[in-house]
Amino acid sequence: MGLLFMDEFCQEDFDVVAQSYRVVSDADAFDDLVEAWQQRLARNDSSSAQEDVFARHLLRHVEKADKLVTDVPGGMVVDPVDKLLSDTSCATLVVSAEKYVLGTNMHWGALFGHAQGQKIGEDWLASESVEAFRSILRNLKTRGNLQHGIVRICTSEMEDRIAEIFPVDARAGQEPHAVAVRVLDPEWTPSVKAGIIEAFGLTEAEAEICRALFRLRDTAAIAEERNTSTRTVRLQLTSVFNKMGASSQVDLVRLLALICVRMSKASENEIPVWQDPYRRERTFKTSTGRKLAYSWLGARNGTPVVLLHGNSVGVTLPEEADRFYRKMGVRLITFSRPGFGHSEPRHELSVIDDTIDALNELHAHLDVGALHFMAHTFTGLALARFGTLYPQKLASIISVGGFFPMNDRKRRKHLPLIHNTFLDLAARAPWACRMLAKAGQRIMREKGIDWYLNRAYGHSEQDLRVINHPVYRAILRNASAHGLSQGAETFAREFEFCHYDGFPELSRLKCPVHLAVGDCDPQMTKARIDEFCQVQPSTQLTILPDCGELIVYTGWREIAGIVESLVKEPALA
Repeated sequence: MGLLFMDEFCQEDFDVVAQSYRVVSDADAFDDLVEAWQQRLARNDSSSAQEDVFARHLLRHVEKADKLVTDVPGGMVVDPVDKLLSDTSCATLVVSAEKYVLGTNMHWGALFGHAQGQKIGEDWLASESVEAFRSILRNLKTRGNLQHGIVRICTSEMEDRIAEIFPVDARAGQEPHAVAVRVLDPEWTPSVKAGIIEAFGLTEAEAEICRALFRLRDTAAIAEERNTSTRTVRLQLTSVFNKMGASSQVDLVRLLALICVRMSKASENEIPVWQDPYRRERTFKTSTGRKLAYSWLGARNGTPVVLLHGNSVGVTLPEEADRFYRKMGVRLITFSRPGFGHSEPRHELSVIDDTIDALNELHAHLDVGALHFMAHTFTGLALARFGTLYPQKLASIISVGGFFPMNDRKRRKHLPLIHNTFLDLAARAPWACRMLAKAGQRIMREKGIDWYLNRAYGHSEQDLRVINHPVYRAILRNASAHGLSQGAETFAREFEFCHYDGFPELSRLKCPVHLAVGDCDPQMTKARIDEFCQVQPSTQLTILPDCGELIVYTGWREIAGIVESLVKEPALA
């Protein structure tokens, strides 16, 4: 490729390059970048020659901005929950008044094992502090005055700690919706032990003595715990004093506390690993050696039904749904699609073939007959193909929210600009789609998951209610973290997924097909619903009132009713 001259650029090219650089330092420029890309796409026709020029002119320049997005540290976190968790080196939990976890930092997770989206009990509180915690949550709901307190907590290792409880700063124009529980003393992590051994030449025994002193603050208590004499403890501490340059026990404890804080700060910017809020996740190795993961709700040994999640929704359901499916005798298997959570993708395959391969591996792992599937939005495209290739493995499909191939722009002219821009780039310039996705995810980490949820699903009053619901908000944040876990490549591949035309295969399906959509879903318009039912005339349609795109949450009871009717039917021969 020869040198590029500035006169090779049109005005739209300049805009794309300028906004690509601007978004590195200004998160609010993301909308302008999306608009710039859409204008550039509109200027180009679909000829392959011009598409090649389009790529040659822009790729080199936009790659430089993309490298800056990767290299430059993220900006200030403004989401109130994320900001609180990132601003402290102490173990911290953020929980709603209904006791759903909105977030934890890795230090709290290591101490208590709580995960985002989980509904927690009170077993981590000392008995004398339970009522104080309950009172604060009651006051949070009723806007009472008592929203602060000091409680005693007990870690999984049965260590007593002191923690403060206080309300989380509300989003603009809203009342406080959650409280934070923050451990008041610095946390001793495995990295602290490793650090002092390496830095000061301590032995394993001396490092354990340091940990015991940091926790117990008393030589007699240390001796009793370690089943040794106080003289032995003092001798070991003397050796530690000499190696670490401490003059007394108080001085050593202060030094250890400083090391704890610094070690915590060093890991503060690490991305937490996604965790299943129900703590039931299972992973397995496939025949090709990759790892796939799933969790489940309902009855452990119940009739298996597989839930395929969307991009950032439908990863799991609330605790009430767990009880409902258990009573029904259904095991709802929440499968992490390739590239999400702890399921590994196969990048050498197309996103559709990767999904089909994963579904085959899941079917073999479960070792069952035909499976019932609940597919959120466009994941139904893959199931249509799966069902035509392996009809003996598919008992039924419940399409939640519906789907339609988005390769034809006329079908999606009603979608928001940002959706259409990503879809166009996925088809015409995949490299640009990945770069835009990377910039978007960087801003999401800065502005917080709530920013993304409002942009992705805040197009109807019904979905806004779900986003702000104290229970569903925790589950949605967990689902978004599930999608973030493996980076922008997965996000970009989702738009390639949407281009697959699964309608010919949908028309050939012989198994029962149910379509459940909300009457306020801005994507599944009447024209799209009619087209779906024309493609598969045997479709049983359920339109749920006062539901939008997030019908998987607001309509879970009605969808569970459909599941119940299907699992009770005899299997097709």
